[in-house]
Amino acid sequence: MQRSCCKRIGHYEYFFDHSISQAIKKDFGMADLIIGNNVLAHVPAPGDLVAGIAALLHPEGHVVMEVPHLLTLINHIEFDTIFHQHYSYFSLDSAEVLFRKHGLYLNDVEQIPVHGGSIRLFFSWREGASDNVIAVKKAEREGGLRQISVYRDLQEK
Repeated sequence: MQRSCCKRIGHYEYFFDHSISQAIKKDFGMADLIIGNNVLAHVPAPGDLVAGIAALLHPEGHVVMEVPHLLTLINHIEFDTIFHQHYSYFSLDSAEVLFRKHGLYLNDVEQIPVHGGSIRLFFSWREGASDNVIAVKKAEREGGLRQISVYRDLQEK
């Protein structure tokens, strides 16, 4: 559904998605930096949000997204992170796949203590992953995030 954008001094009265990104780009130009802290899990259509980010991001721009880390959630049995306002939970791999579908590359990751353990992800149009990315991917593989048994065990715990 196409929505008209209600603008009031740079304030948009709709949630950010691809259609809103077009209005923002028309009014203000492309973005050098887009930051989304703890919003991705709350979005029912994360692909539409990332499509909007990609449409708005300048060719030399950067995206920084922060999400609770699925590996930490499972390892520490952080069941209180799982609640009705979250549509999804992200590992480094799943976030990377989502952003790659829209042409963006994961360049770096920081592990931070927010929400019991989160990851801050750095994306751009340039390919090239840091040693941090490689290390967190290894930890996720070793943590079994690609095995259904890990999720069944969490339910039992």
